[in-house]
Amino acid sequence: GYGDEQPVHSVVLSEGFWLSRYQVTNDDYRRFLQAQPGAVETPQYWDDRKFNQPKQPVVGISWHDAVKYCEWAGFRLPTEAEWEYACRAGSSQEYCFGNAPSQLSKYAWYDKNSNRQTQPIGSKRPNAWGLHDMHGNVYEWCSDWFGDYDSELCVDPIGAAEGSARVVRGGSWNSGARSVRSADRGGLLPRGADYDLGLRPLRVQRSAQDR
Repeated sequence: GYGDEQPVHSVVLSEGFWLSRYQVTNDDYRRFLQAQPGAVETPQYWDDRKFNQPKQPVVGISWHDAVKYCEWAGFRLPTEAEWEYACRAGSSQEYCFGNAPSQLSKYAWYDKNSNRQTQPIGSKRPNAWGLHDMHGNVYEWCSDWFGDYDSELCVDPIGAAEGSARVVRGGSWNSGARSVRSADRGGLLPRGADYDLGLRPLRVQRSAQDR
């Protein structure tokens, strides 16, 4: 992999969690805007036919917008470690399904098949845990500051203590095959609101006594 994907290290996630089966759609985000008027700005590209259809993933939202959506919906953004664990779905290979880019079009919208736009969620095969579009369609915000990995075993890592960029994962409709791998990572300024960037929320499992 690339240098920022190293060193290979072990991670322990001590709490179970649910990750949304799909990326947040324009339909989902419209309900948020209607319920919380003025809480966030209208997403960029909201009026662009290539990106604004109901079942396409919402794009053009900042990290701060993504956090506010998750808070409204009773979720949070995943950490980078939680995201990769869910993306891999038990696989240690390049993609959730193996190492062969020739199979990627069955699972992902990326630069070779996307027609230069987002595509309806759930229209490609899911990974082994039933999660769709973990590779491609849109990048997904994570909660972490972007930084170097620790070489030691990490328990519930939450990323760098501070930084200038937040982690994005998964690649997009605009990405090449290498950039939609399970291990690929990037960082963007929290105010970034690109046409290939959305979100997927997470909820931590709680035991009965914690509810």
